[in-house]
Amino acid sequence: MIEAVAAVFAQGGEHPFADGETRYPHVLAGGNVADADLSDGKRAAPALHLLNLSRGDTDVAGGTALKVDAARVRAAMAAASEIQALLNDRPLYVRRGEESVRVEPGDIAVLVNRNDEAARMQRELALRGIASVTALRESVFGTSEATEILRLLEALLAIGHESRLRAALASVLIGVDAAAIDALSRDEAMHREWLDAFQDWRQRWSRFGPLAVVRALVARAAPRLLKLADGERRLGKYLQVAEDVQAARARVLGEAGEADWLARQIDENDGFDEAQQVRLESDAKRVRIMTLHKAKGLEFDLVFLPFAGLATAEIWSSGVGLIADRVDGRRALRAEIKGIDDAAYEEAKMRERGELLSEQLRLLYVGLTRARHAAWLYAASVITRGDKPALSWLLHGGKDGKIASTNADAIDAAFKRLVDAAPRAIVRDPFPDLVTRALPLPVDDGPGVAMREARRVLRRDWWVHSFSQLAREEPGTEPDAIDAQGAEDEPAEIALEPTASPYVGARFGNALHAALENIDFARWRDWQGDAPPRGEEDALRHALGANGYVDDGIAGGLAPLTALVGDTVNARLPEGVRLADIAPRDRRAEIEFHFALHPVSVQQIVGLLHRHDLLRDRDGFGTRERLEGLMTGRIDLVYLHADRAYIVDYKSNRLADYSADGLARAVRESEYDLQYLIYTLALHRWLRFRRDDYDYDAHFGGVRYLFCRGLDRSRDGAGVFVARPARELIEALDALLAPARRDAA
Repeated sequence: MIEAVAAVFAQGGEHPFADGETRYPHVLAGGNVADADLSDGKRAAPALHLLNLSRGDTDVAGGTALKVDAARVRAAMAAASEIQALLNDRPLYVRRGEESVRVEPGDIAVLVNRNDEAARMQRELALRGIASVTALRESVFGTSEATEILRLLEALLAIGHESRLRAALASVLIGVDAAAIDALSRDEAMHREWLDAFQDWRQRWSRFGPLAVVRALVARAAPRLLKLADGERRLGKYLQVAEDVQAARARVLGEAGEADWLARQIDENDGFDEAQQVRLESDAKRVRIMTLHKAKGLEFDLVFLPFAGLATAEIWSSGVGLIADRVDGRRALRAEIKGIDDAAYEEAKMRERGELLSEQLRLLYVGLTRARHAAWLYAASVITRGDKPALSWLLHGGKDGKIASTNADAIDAAFKRLVDAAPRAIVRDPFPDLVTRALPLPVDDGPGVAMREARRVLRRDWWVHSFSQLAREEPGTEPDAIDAQGAEDEPAEIALEPTASPYVGARFGNALHAALENIDFARWRDWQGDAPPRGEEDALRHALGANGYVDDGIAGGLAPLTALVGDTVNARLPEGVRLADIAPRDRRAEIEFHFALHPVSVQQIVGLLHRHDLLRDRDGFGTRERLEGLMTGRIDLVYLHADRAYIVDYKSNRLADYSADGLARAVRESEYDLQYLIYTLALHRWLRFRRDDYDYDAHFGGVRYLFCRGLDRSRDGAGVFVARPARELIEALDALLAPARRDAA
C-alpha cells in the first residue's frame, strides 16, 4: 500500500502537492501489515485498484468527456457494484490473528467529498441490498424524520383537525397510504378508529412525554420500516428527535411548548452543532461512508474513493467575485467596482485556485492513506468550466504544471505508467459491468434474473388484539398491524348507496359519538323541537368542529345532529328506561379496557362460537393459529339499572331496513356479535373483580346496540338491537382466554 501511494504521488514531480514547497518523502513499511494479509484465498491481492470510468462506453471514446454530475452517477454505480462483487461473487480475505476471514461490510469505507455524494453512494448500496452508515455533518432536526414528529405532535394537539390528522397519517412513521387516507371521508369506522388512537397517544404524551408515544409508534412501524434499506437509520432518527424533545420537556411549558420547541429547532437546524448531529448506528457491520475531512486520522481495511478523481476547484471555491455581469433587457453590461486593480484581482484569483488545488491533492493523499490493505481509485474524463480535477493535474501535468489531454486513452496511459512503476502493488481493473453486477430486477421478459420471493410465513402470535383488527383478518390473509396501539371500534359500516351529503359518513358518525359522550343527558329528557336544549349547543358545535366541520358545515350540521342526539337519549330501551333517565353516577362513557389473553387455538375459539350459532361464516382470523397477548377496546357507554349493568354501543349506520330482522342481519354481516362478546367478556371480568357478590345472571343485563338513524320514540324497541350472550358461552370464553385466574381488568 505504501509503495502504491508513493507511485501515485511520484507522478507529481518534486512538489506533488502543487504548492511549490511540500515534497513526498521516502517511506518504509513498518512491518505491522504483510502483503499477504489481504488475499483472494490463494495469492496476495494488489493494494491499489485503478478504474477508468470513461473506458468501456461507446459514448465516451477518445476525447469525448462526461459531465461532472454524470461522472458522479457512474462512479457511485461502479463503486457500489464493486463492493457488491467483493461481498458476494469475488470475495477477499483479511488476516485476523492466526486465521483469514472473509471481508465483511464493516471492513469497507467509502470516502467522499460532499454530503450529496454520500447520499448518492448510500442509495446505490441500498439498491444492492448492502447496509451502510454515514458520518456526515447533518443535523437531526434537518431531516424528514424530525418534520414527521412535528406533524404528529401538531395533530395530537388538535385532535379532530382534519388536515393535521391526514398529514400525520401520511408520514412514513405511521404509514397510511393515499387511498386509505382518501377513504377516511367515507369510512366512518376507520376515521373514528384513528381519532381514538390519536386520543390515546395524546393522553400518553401528556402523562409520560413524547418519547413514550414515539417509542410505541417505532415499535409498531419497525417490521415495515426495516424492510427499507435505510429503515434502521430512520427508526434511530425518530427516537433521537423524540429523546431531544423529551429532554426539553423540563424547560418549556406544556405539550404546546414542546411542539413549538421542536419547530424552532427545525427552522434553526445547524449541521455543525455536535449536539444536533445524527448519531451513528451502533452496528459496526456496515459499509461506512464519510467525507475525506472527517476521515482524517482514521484507518480502514479497504477504502473506496469513487469521487476523489472527479473533484475540481469549482466545488470548493468561495464563489466570491469582484466583477459581475448583469442583464439589462437584451444588453449585457459589465459593472466594474471602482478602485479595484484588475491585475491584482487576477493574481488573487489564481492564488486561490492554486490553494484549492493543493487542498484537493492533500485530501487525495488523506484518502489513499486511510487504507490498511487496499484502495480503489476512480478517474474519468470530465467536462469542467476551467479547472481540471486534482488527480488529472497529478497524472497528466504535475511536473510542468500544464495538464495534458485527459480523455479515456490518456487515463489508460497514465494508469499504465502507475502499474509499470509498482507492478506488485497496483492493478488496472476493467470498467465494471454495471448490468450483470447490479441488483437483478423482477421482470417478466427480457434480460435479467427475477428476485426470489419470500414464501415462508412468519408466525406472529403475541399481539395487541381488538375487534376491528380481528374482523378485518379474513382467513388466509396476513395479520394487520394497524390496531397495535389499541384503537378499536366497528369495521366498515353497512350503508345505503353513496350520498353527497356532508352529514352522512365517517366524519358525521364520529361527531355523533363525540356529542353523545359530552352532552348532559338530563337536559335532553323529553326534548322536542329543532334547536338543542339550553346550554347544549356548544357541545354539539364542538363535536362537529373536532371532526373537521367549519363555519357553514357546523351551522348546517346542528339540525341533523340535534335530532339524532335527541332521539338517542330519549329512545325507550327494553328494560323501560331511557338514557336521559340514567343519573350521571350510574353511567360511564368511553370505558377503555385491556385484558390478557392466554395462548389459545383459533380453532378452539371458532368452534365454541359455532356451537352457539355465532360467526358461522368465519373459520379463522387471517393466518393465525392461536390468539395470545392483549385484548383491547372501548365501550361507548355502560349504565346501571336495577342493579344490573348494560352495554350500549352507538351505531350511525344507514341501513335499508331497521326492523328487528334488518338489525340482526346488519349485526351478523358486520360481525358485531364478535364485538359484543368481547365487550361482554371485558365487563364480566370487571364486575367479578369489583363485586364480591357478583353473579352473571343477576348483575349483567345485556347489550343494547342503538342504530341511531332508525330510532323512533313512538315505537318502543325501534332501531334497538338487543342481545344477552349465554352465561355458559361467556364462562367458556373466559376459561379459554384467561391466564390462570390473574385476570384483573
